[in-house]
Amino acid sequence: YALVTGASRGIGRAIALKLASQGFVVIINYASNVDAAQKTLDDITANGGKAELLPFDVSNCTAVAAALAEWKANHPSDYISVVVNNAGIRKDNLMMWMPEEEWRSVLSTSLDGFYNVTQPLVKDMLVKKWGRIVTIGSVQEKKPHPDMLVYSASKAAQTMMVQSLALQVAKDGITINNVA
Repeated sequence: YALVTGASRGIGRAIALKLASQGFVVIINYASNVDAAQKTLDDITANGGKAELLPFDVSNCTAVAAALAEWKANHPSDYISVVVNNAGIRKDNLMMWMPEEEWRSVLSTSLDGFYNVTQPLVKDMLVKKWGRIVTIGSVQEKKPHPDMLVYSASKAAQTMMVQSLALQVAKDGITINNVA
């Protein structure tokens, strides 16, 4: 099984379709766009692949935990061996006009989302001694843009989290990479 967060459209959708074409059963995560998520699922199954929907907001620890616990209860013999942390949001604004809510939502989606999804799933990967984690970053993490203060910061922090986790789990057959 491969879980792709933010898989209902854009890069996440393309990743989900590619993983399905490679034989993975794809778990299509989305926060609110059920129609787009269903289209992704329909396209995967129309091409002979297998997929299922798993809605949750990556920034909500309780929602993620509940959704993953339910998935595990319904798949007792399986584990999610591939995780693609793709869900992300960008709020373009100058610091002086940025409401705290925008600041927190970007950081929470990028950083809390990474933790909320990866932390419970890496445990199963450690037990199985195999797993692949890919996090979608951004060139903005290395080349800041004046209107992307919080987005650039969140992606830079996410990269450091990925690099640190890679050092923790590499010896156990798990690879983790950031793709910008």
